[in-house]
Amino acid sequence: TNRIPDPLGMIDWLAGRDIRFLLWIAPWAYGPRMTQEAMDLGCQVEPTALSQRDAVLLDFTDEACVTWWQDALIERIDEGVVGFKLDRSEEMTPDGILFAGTYADGTSYREGHNRYPMLYAKAVQGAFERAGVEEYVVMPRAGWQGTAQHAIVWGGDTGESEWGLRSAIIAVQRAALINFPIWGSDTCGYANPTSHETCTRWLQFSAFTPLMEVGPTGNVGLWAVNEDGKEATVNPLGYPYEPQWNPTLLATWSLYATLHHDLMDYTQAQARLAHEQGVPIVRPMVAMHPEVAAYREVWDQYFYGPDLVVAPVWETGRAQRDVHLPPGTWTDAWSGVVVEGPKLVTAPAALHQTPLYVRQGSGLDLGDLNARWAAALARAQTPPDLGALADQMP
Repeated sequence: TNRIPDPLGMIDWLAGRDIRFLLWIAPWAYGPRMTQEAMDLGCQVEPTALSQRDAVLLDFTDEACVTWWQDALIERIDEGVVGFKLDRSEEMTPDGILFAGTYADGTSYREGHNRYPMLYAKAVQGAFERAGVEEYVVMPRAGWQGTAQHAIVWGGDTGESEWGLRSAIIAVQRAALINFPIWGSDTCGYANPTSHETCTRWLQFSAFTPLMEVGPTGNVGLWAVNEDGKEATVNPLGYPYEPQWNPTLLATWSLYATLHHDLMDYTQAQARLAHEQGVPIVRPMVAMHPEVAAYREVWDQYFYGPDLVVAPVWETGRAQRDVHLPPGTWTDAWSGVVVEGPKLVTAPAALHQTPLYVRQGSGLDLGDLNARWAAALARAQTPPDLGALADQMP
């Protein structure tokens, strides 16, 4: 109540600015009242590693328990929550070895271990359906066969170094090919990101994934990072360091978040295709051109839909990179130079640039990227007056 004294007023205020509210949840009942209700109903998975946390893991194979839990979610949905970020479903689930037992439907803990995250996502989707909400977000970090019917997925708790970014570039392509077409990473890493350069590059990459999600970054906003190379995290007392305003980092966020938004219709069309035909949004080079043997080793660039080739930069200190242009005619989105593929080209990659190539004749237009970058950088030079913004709040 001290940190958020008027949560419903906050949700309404955000909605008035076309910002929707999402809550983080876990697959357990928590706190004395809810925990006791779950146990009275027999909804807990036994035994549970959560017992010492005053919480119980829920059995999503029990329809009565699912309905009881959904009732609690529907209360939040009725208050204006339109999304849930589903954490922890693979973390505390019994594996059937250390903790043996049986779910309500007769499935052993061992047999149901990998299926549990899917049932969790299905239960949350069911809450929105029962509430009569048509547009909503269900976003778990773990999944199993069938999860994509109920949810999009984020790669939870990614390491914050350049190697974490590298892993995300690989993971989005892997997810695409195993039928998780809408995926995104913890942009800039999960905890204590220290490199402004890596964060800048990660923002660029995330703009060309179906889900662009920033953070948690140790709960530090990108407008209040620490000095480059130093850890940053927020504690109950606030910032234990002098927050830094990095215009380049924030201009990158502004430009690439806008590009991500501009591609909304394009991405939605590809998502519809993924739903109807199973063709993913992000497409590895070898998936699009299996006849090109060299593409079997190309993991650090990909198609975004059929008409955009994205070549992220993940290594620090890089100002250019090689790009494999596939067959066809391609336009460098930064320079306007037209290149006939297939061809290996060396593309400039200044800190604000991710090499991007648009298929000629596709109708896809990213605008004048150099002008857009200059405008974003100019906007980012001066921090906003937070006091004036606070005066606008109810």
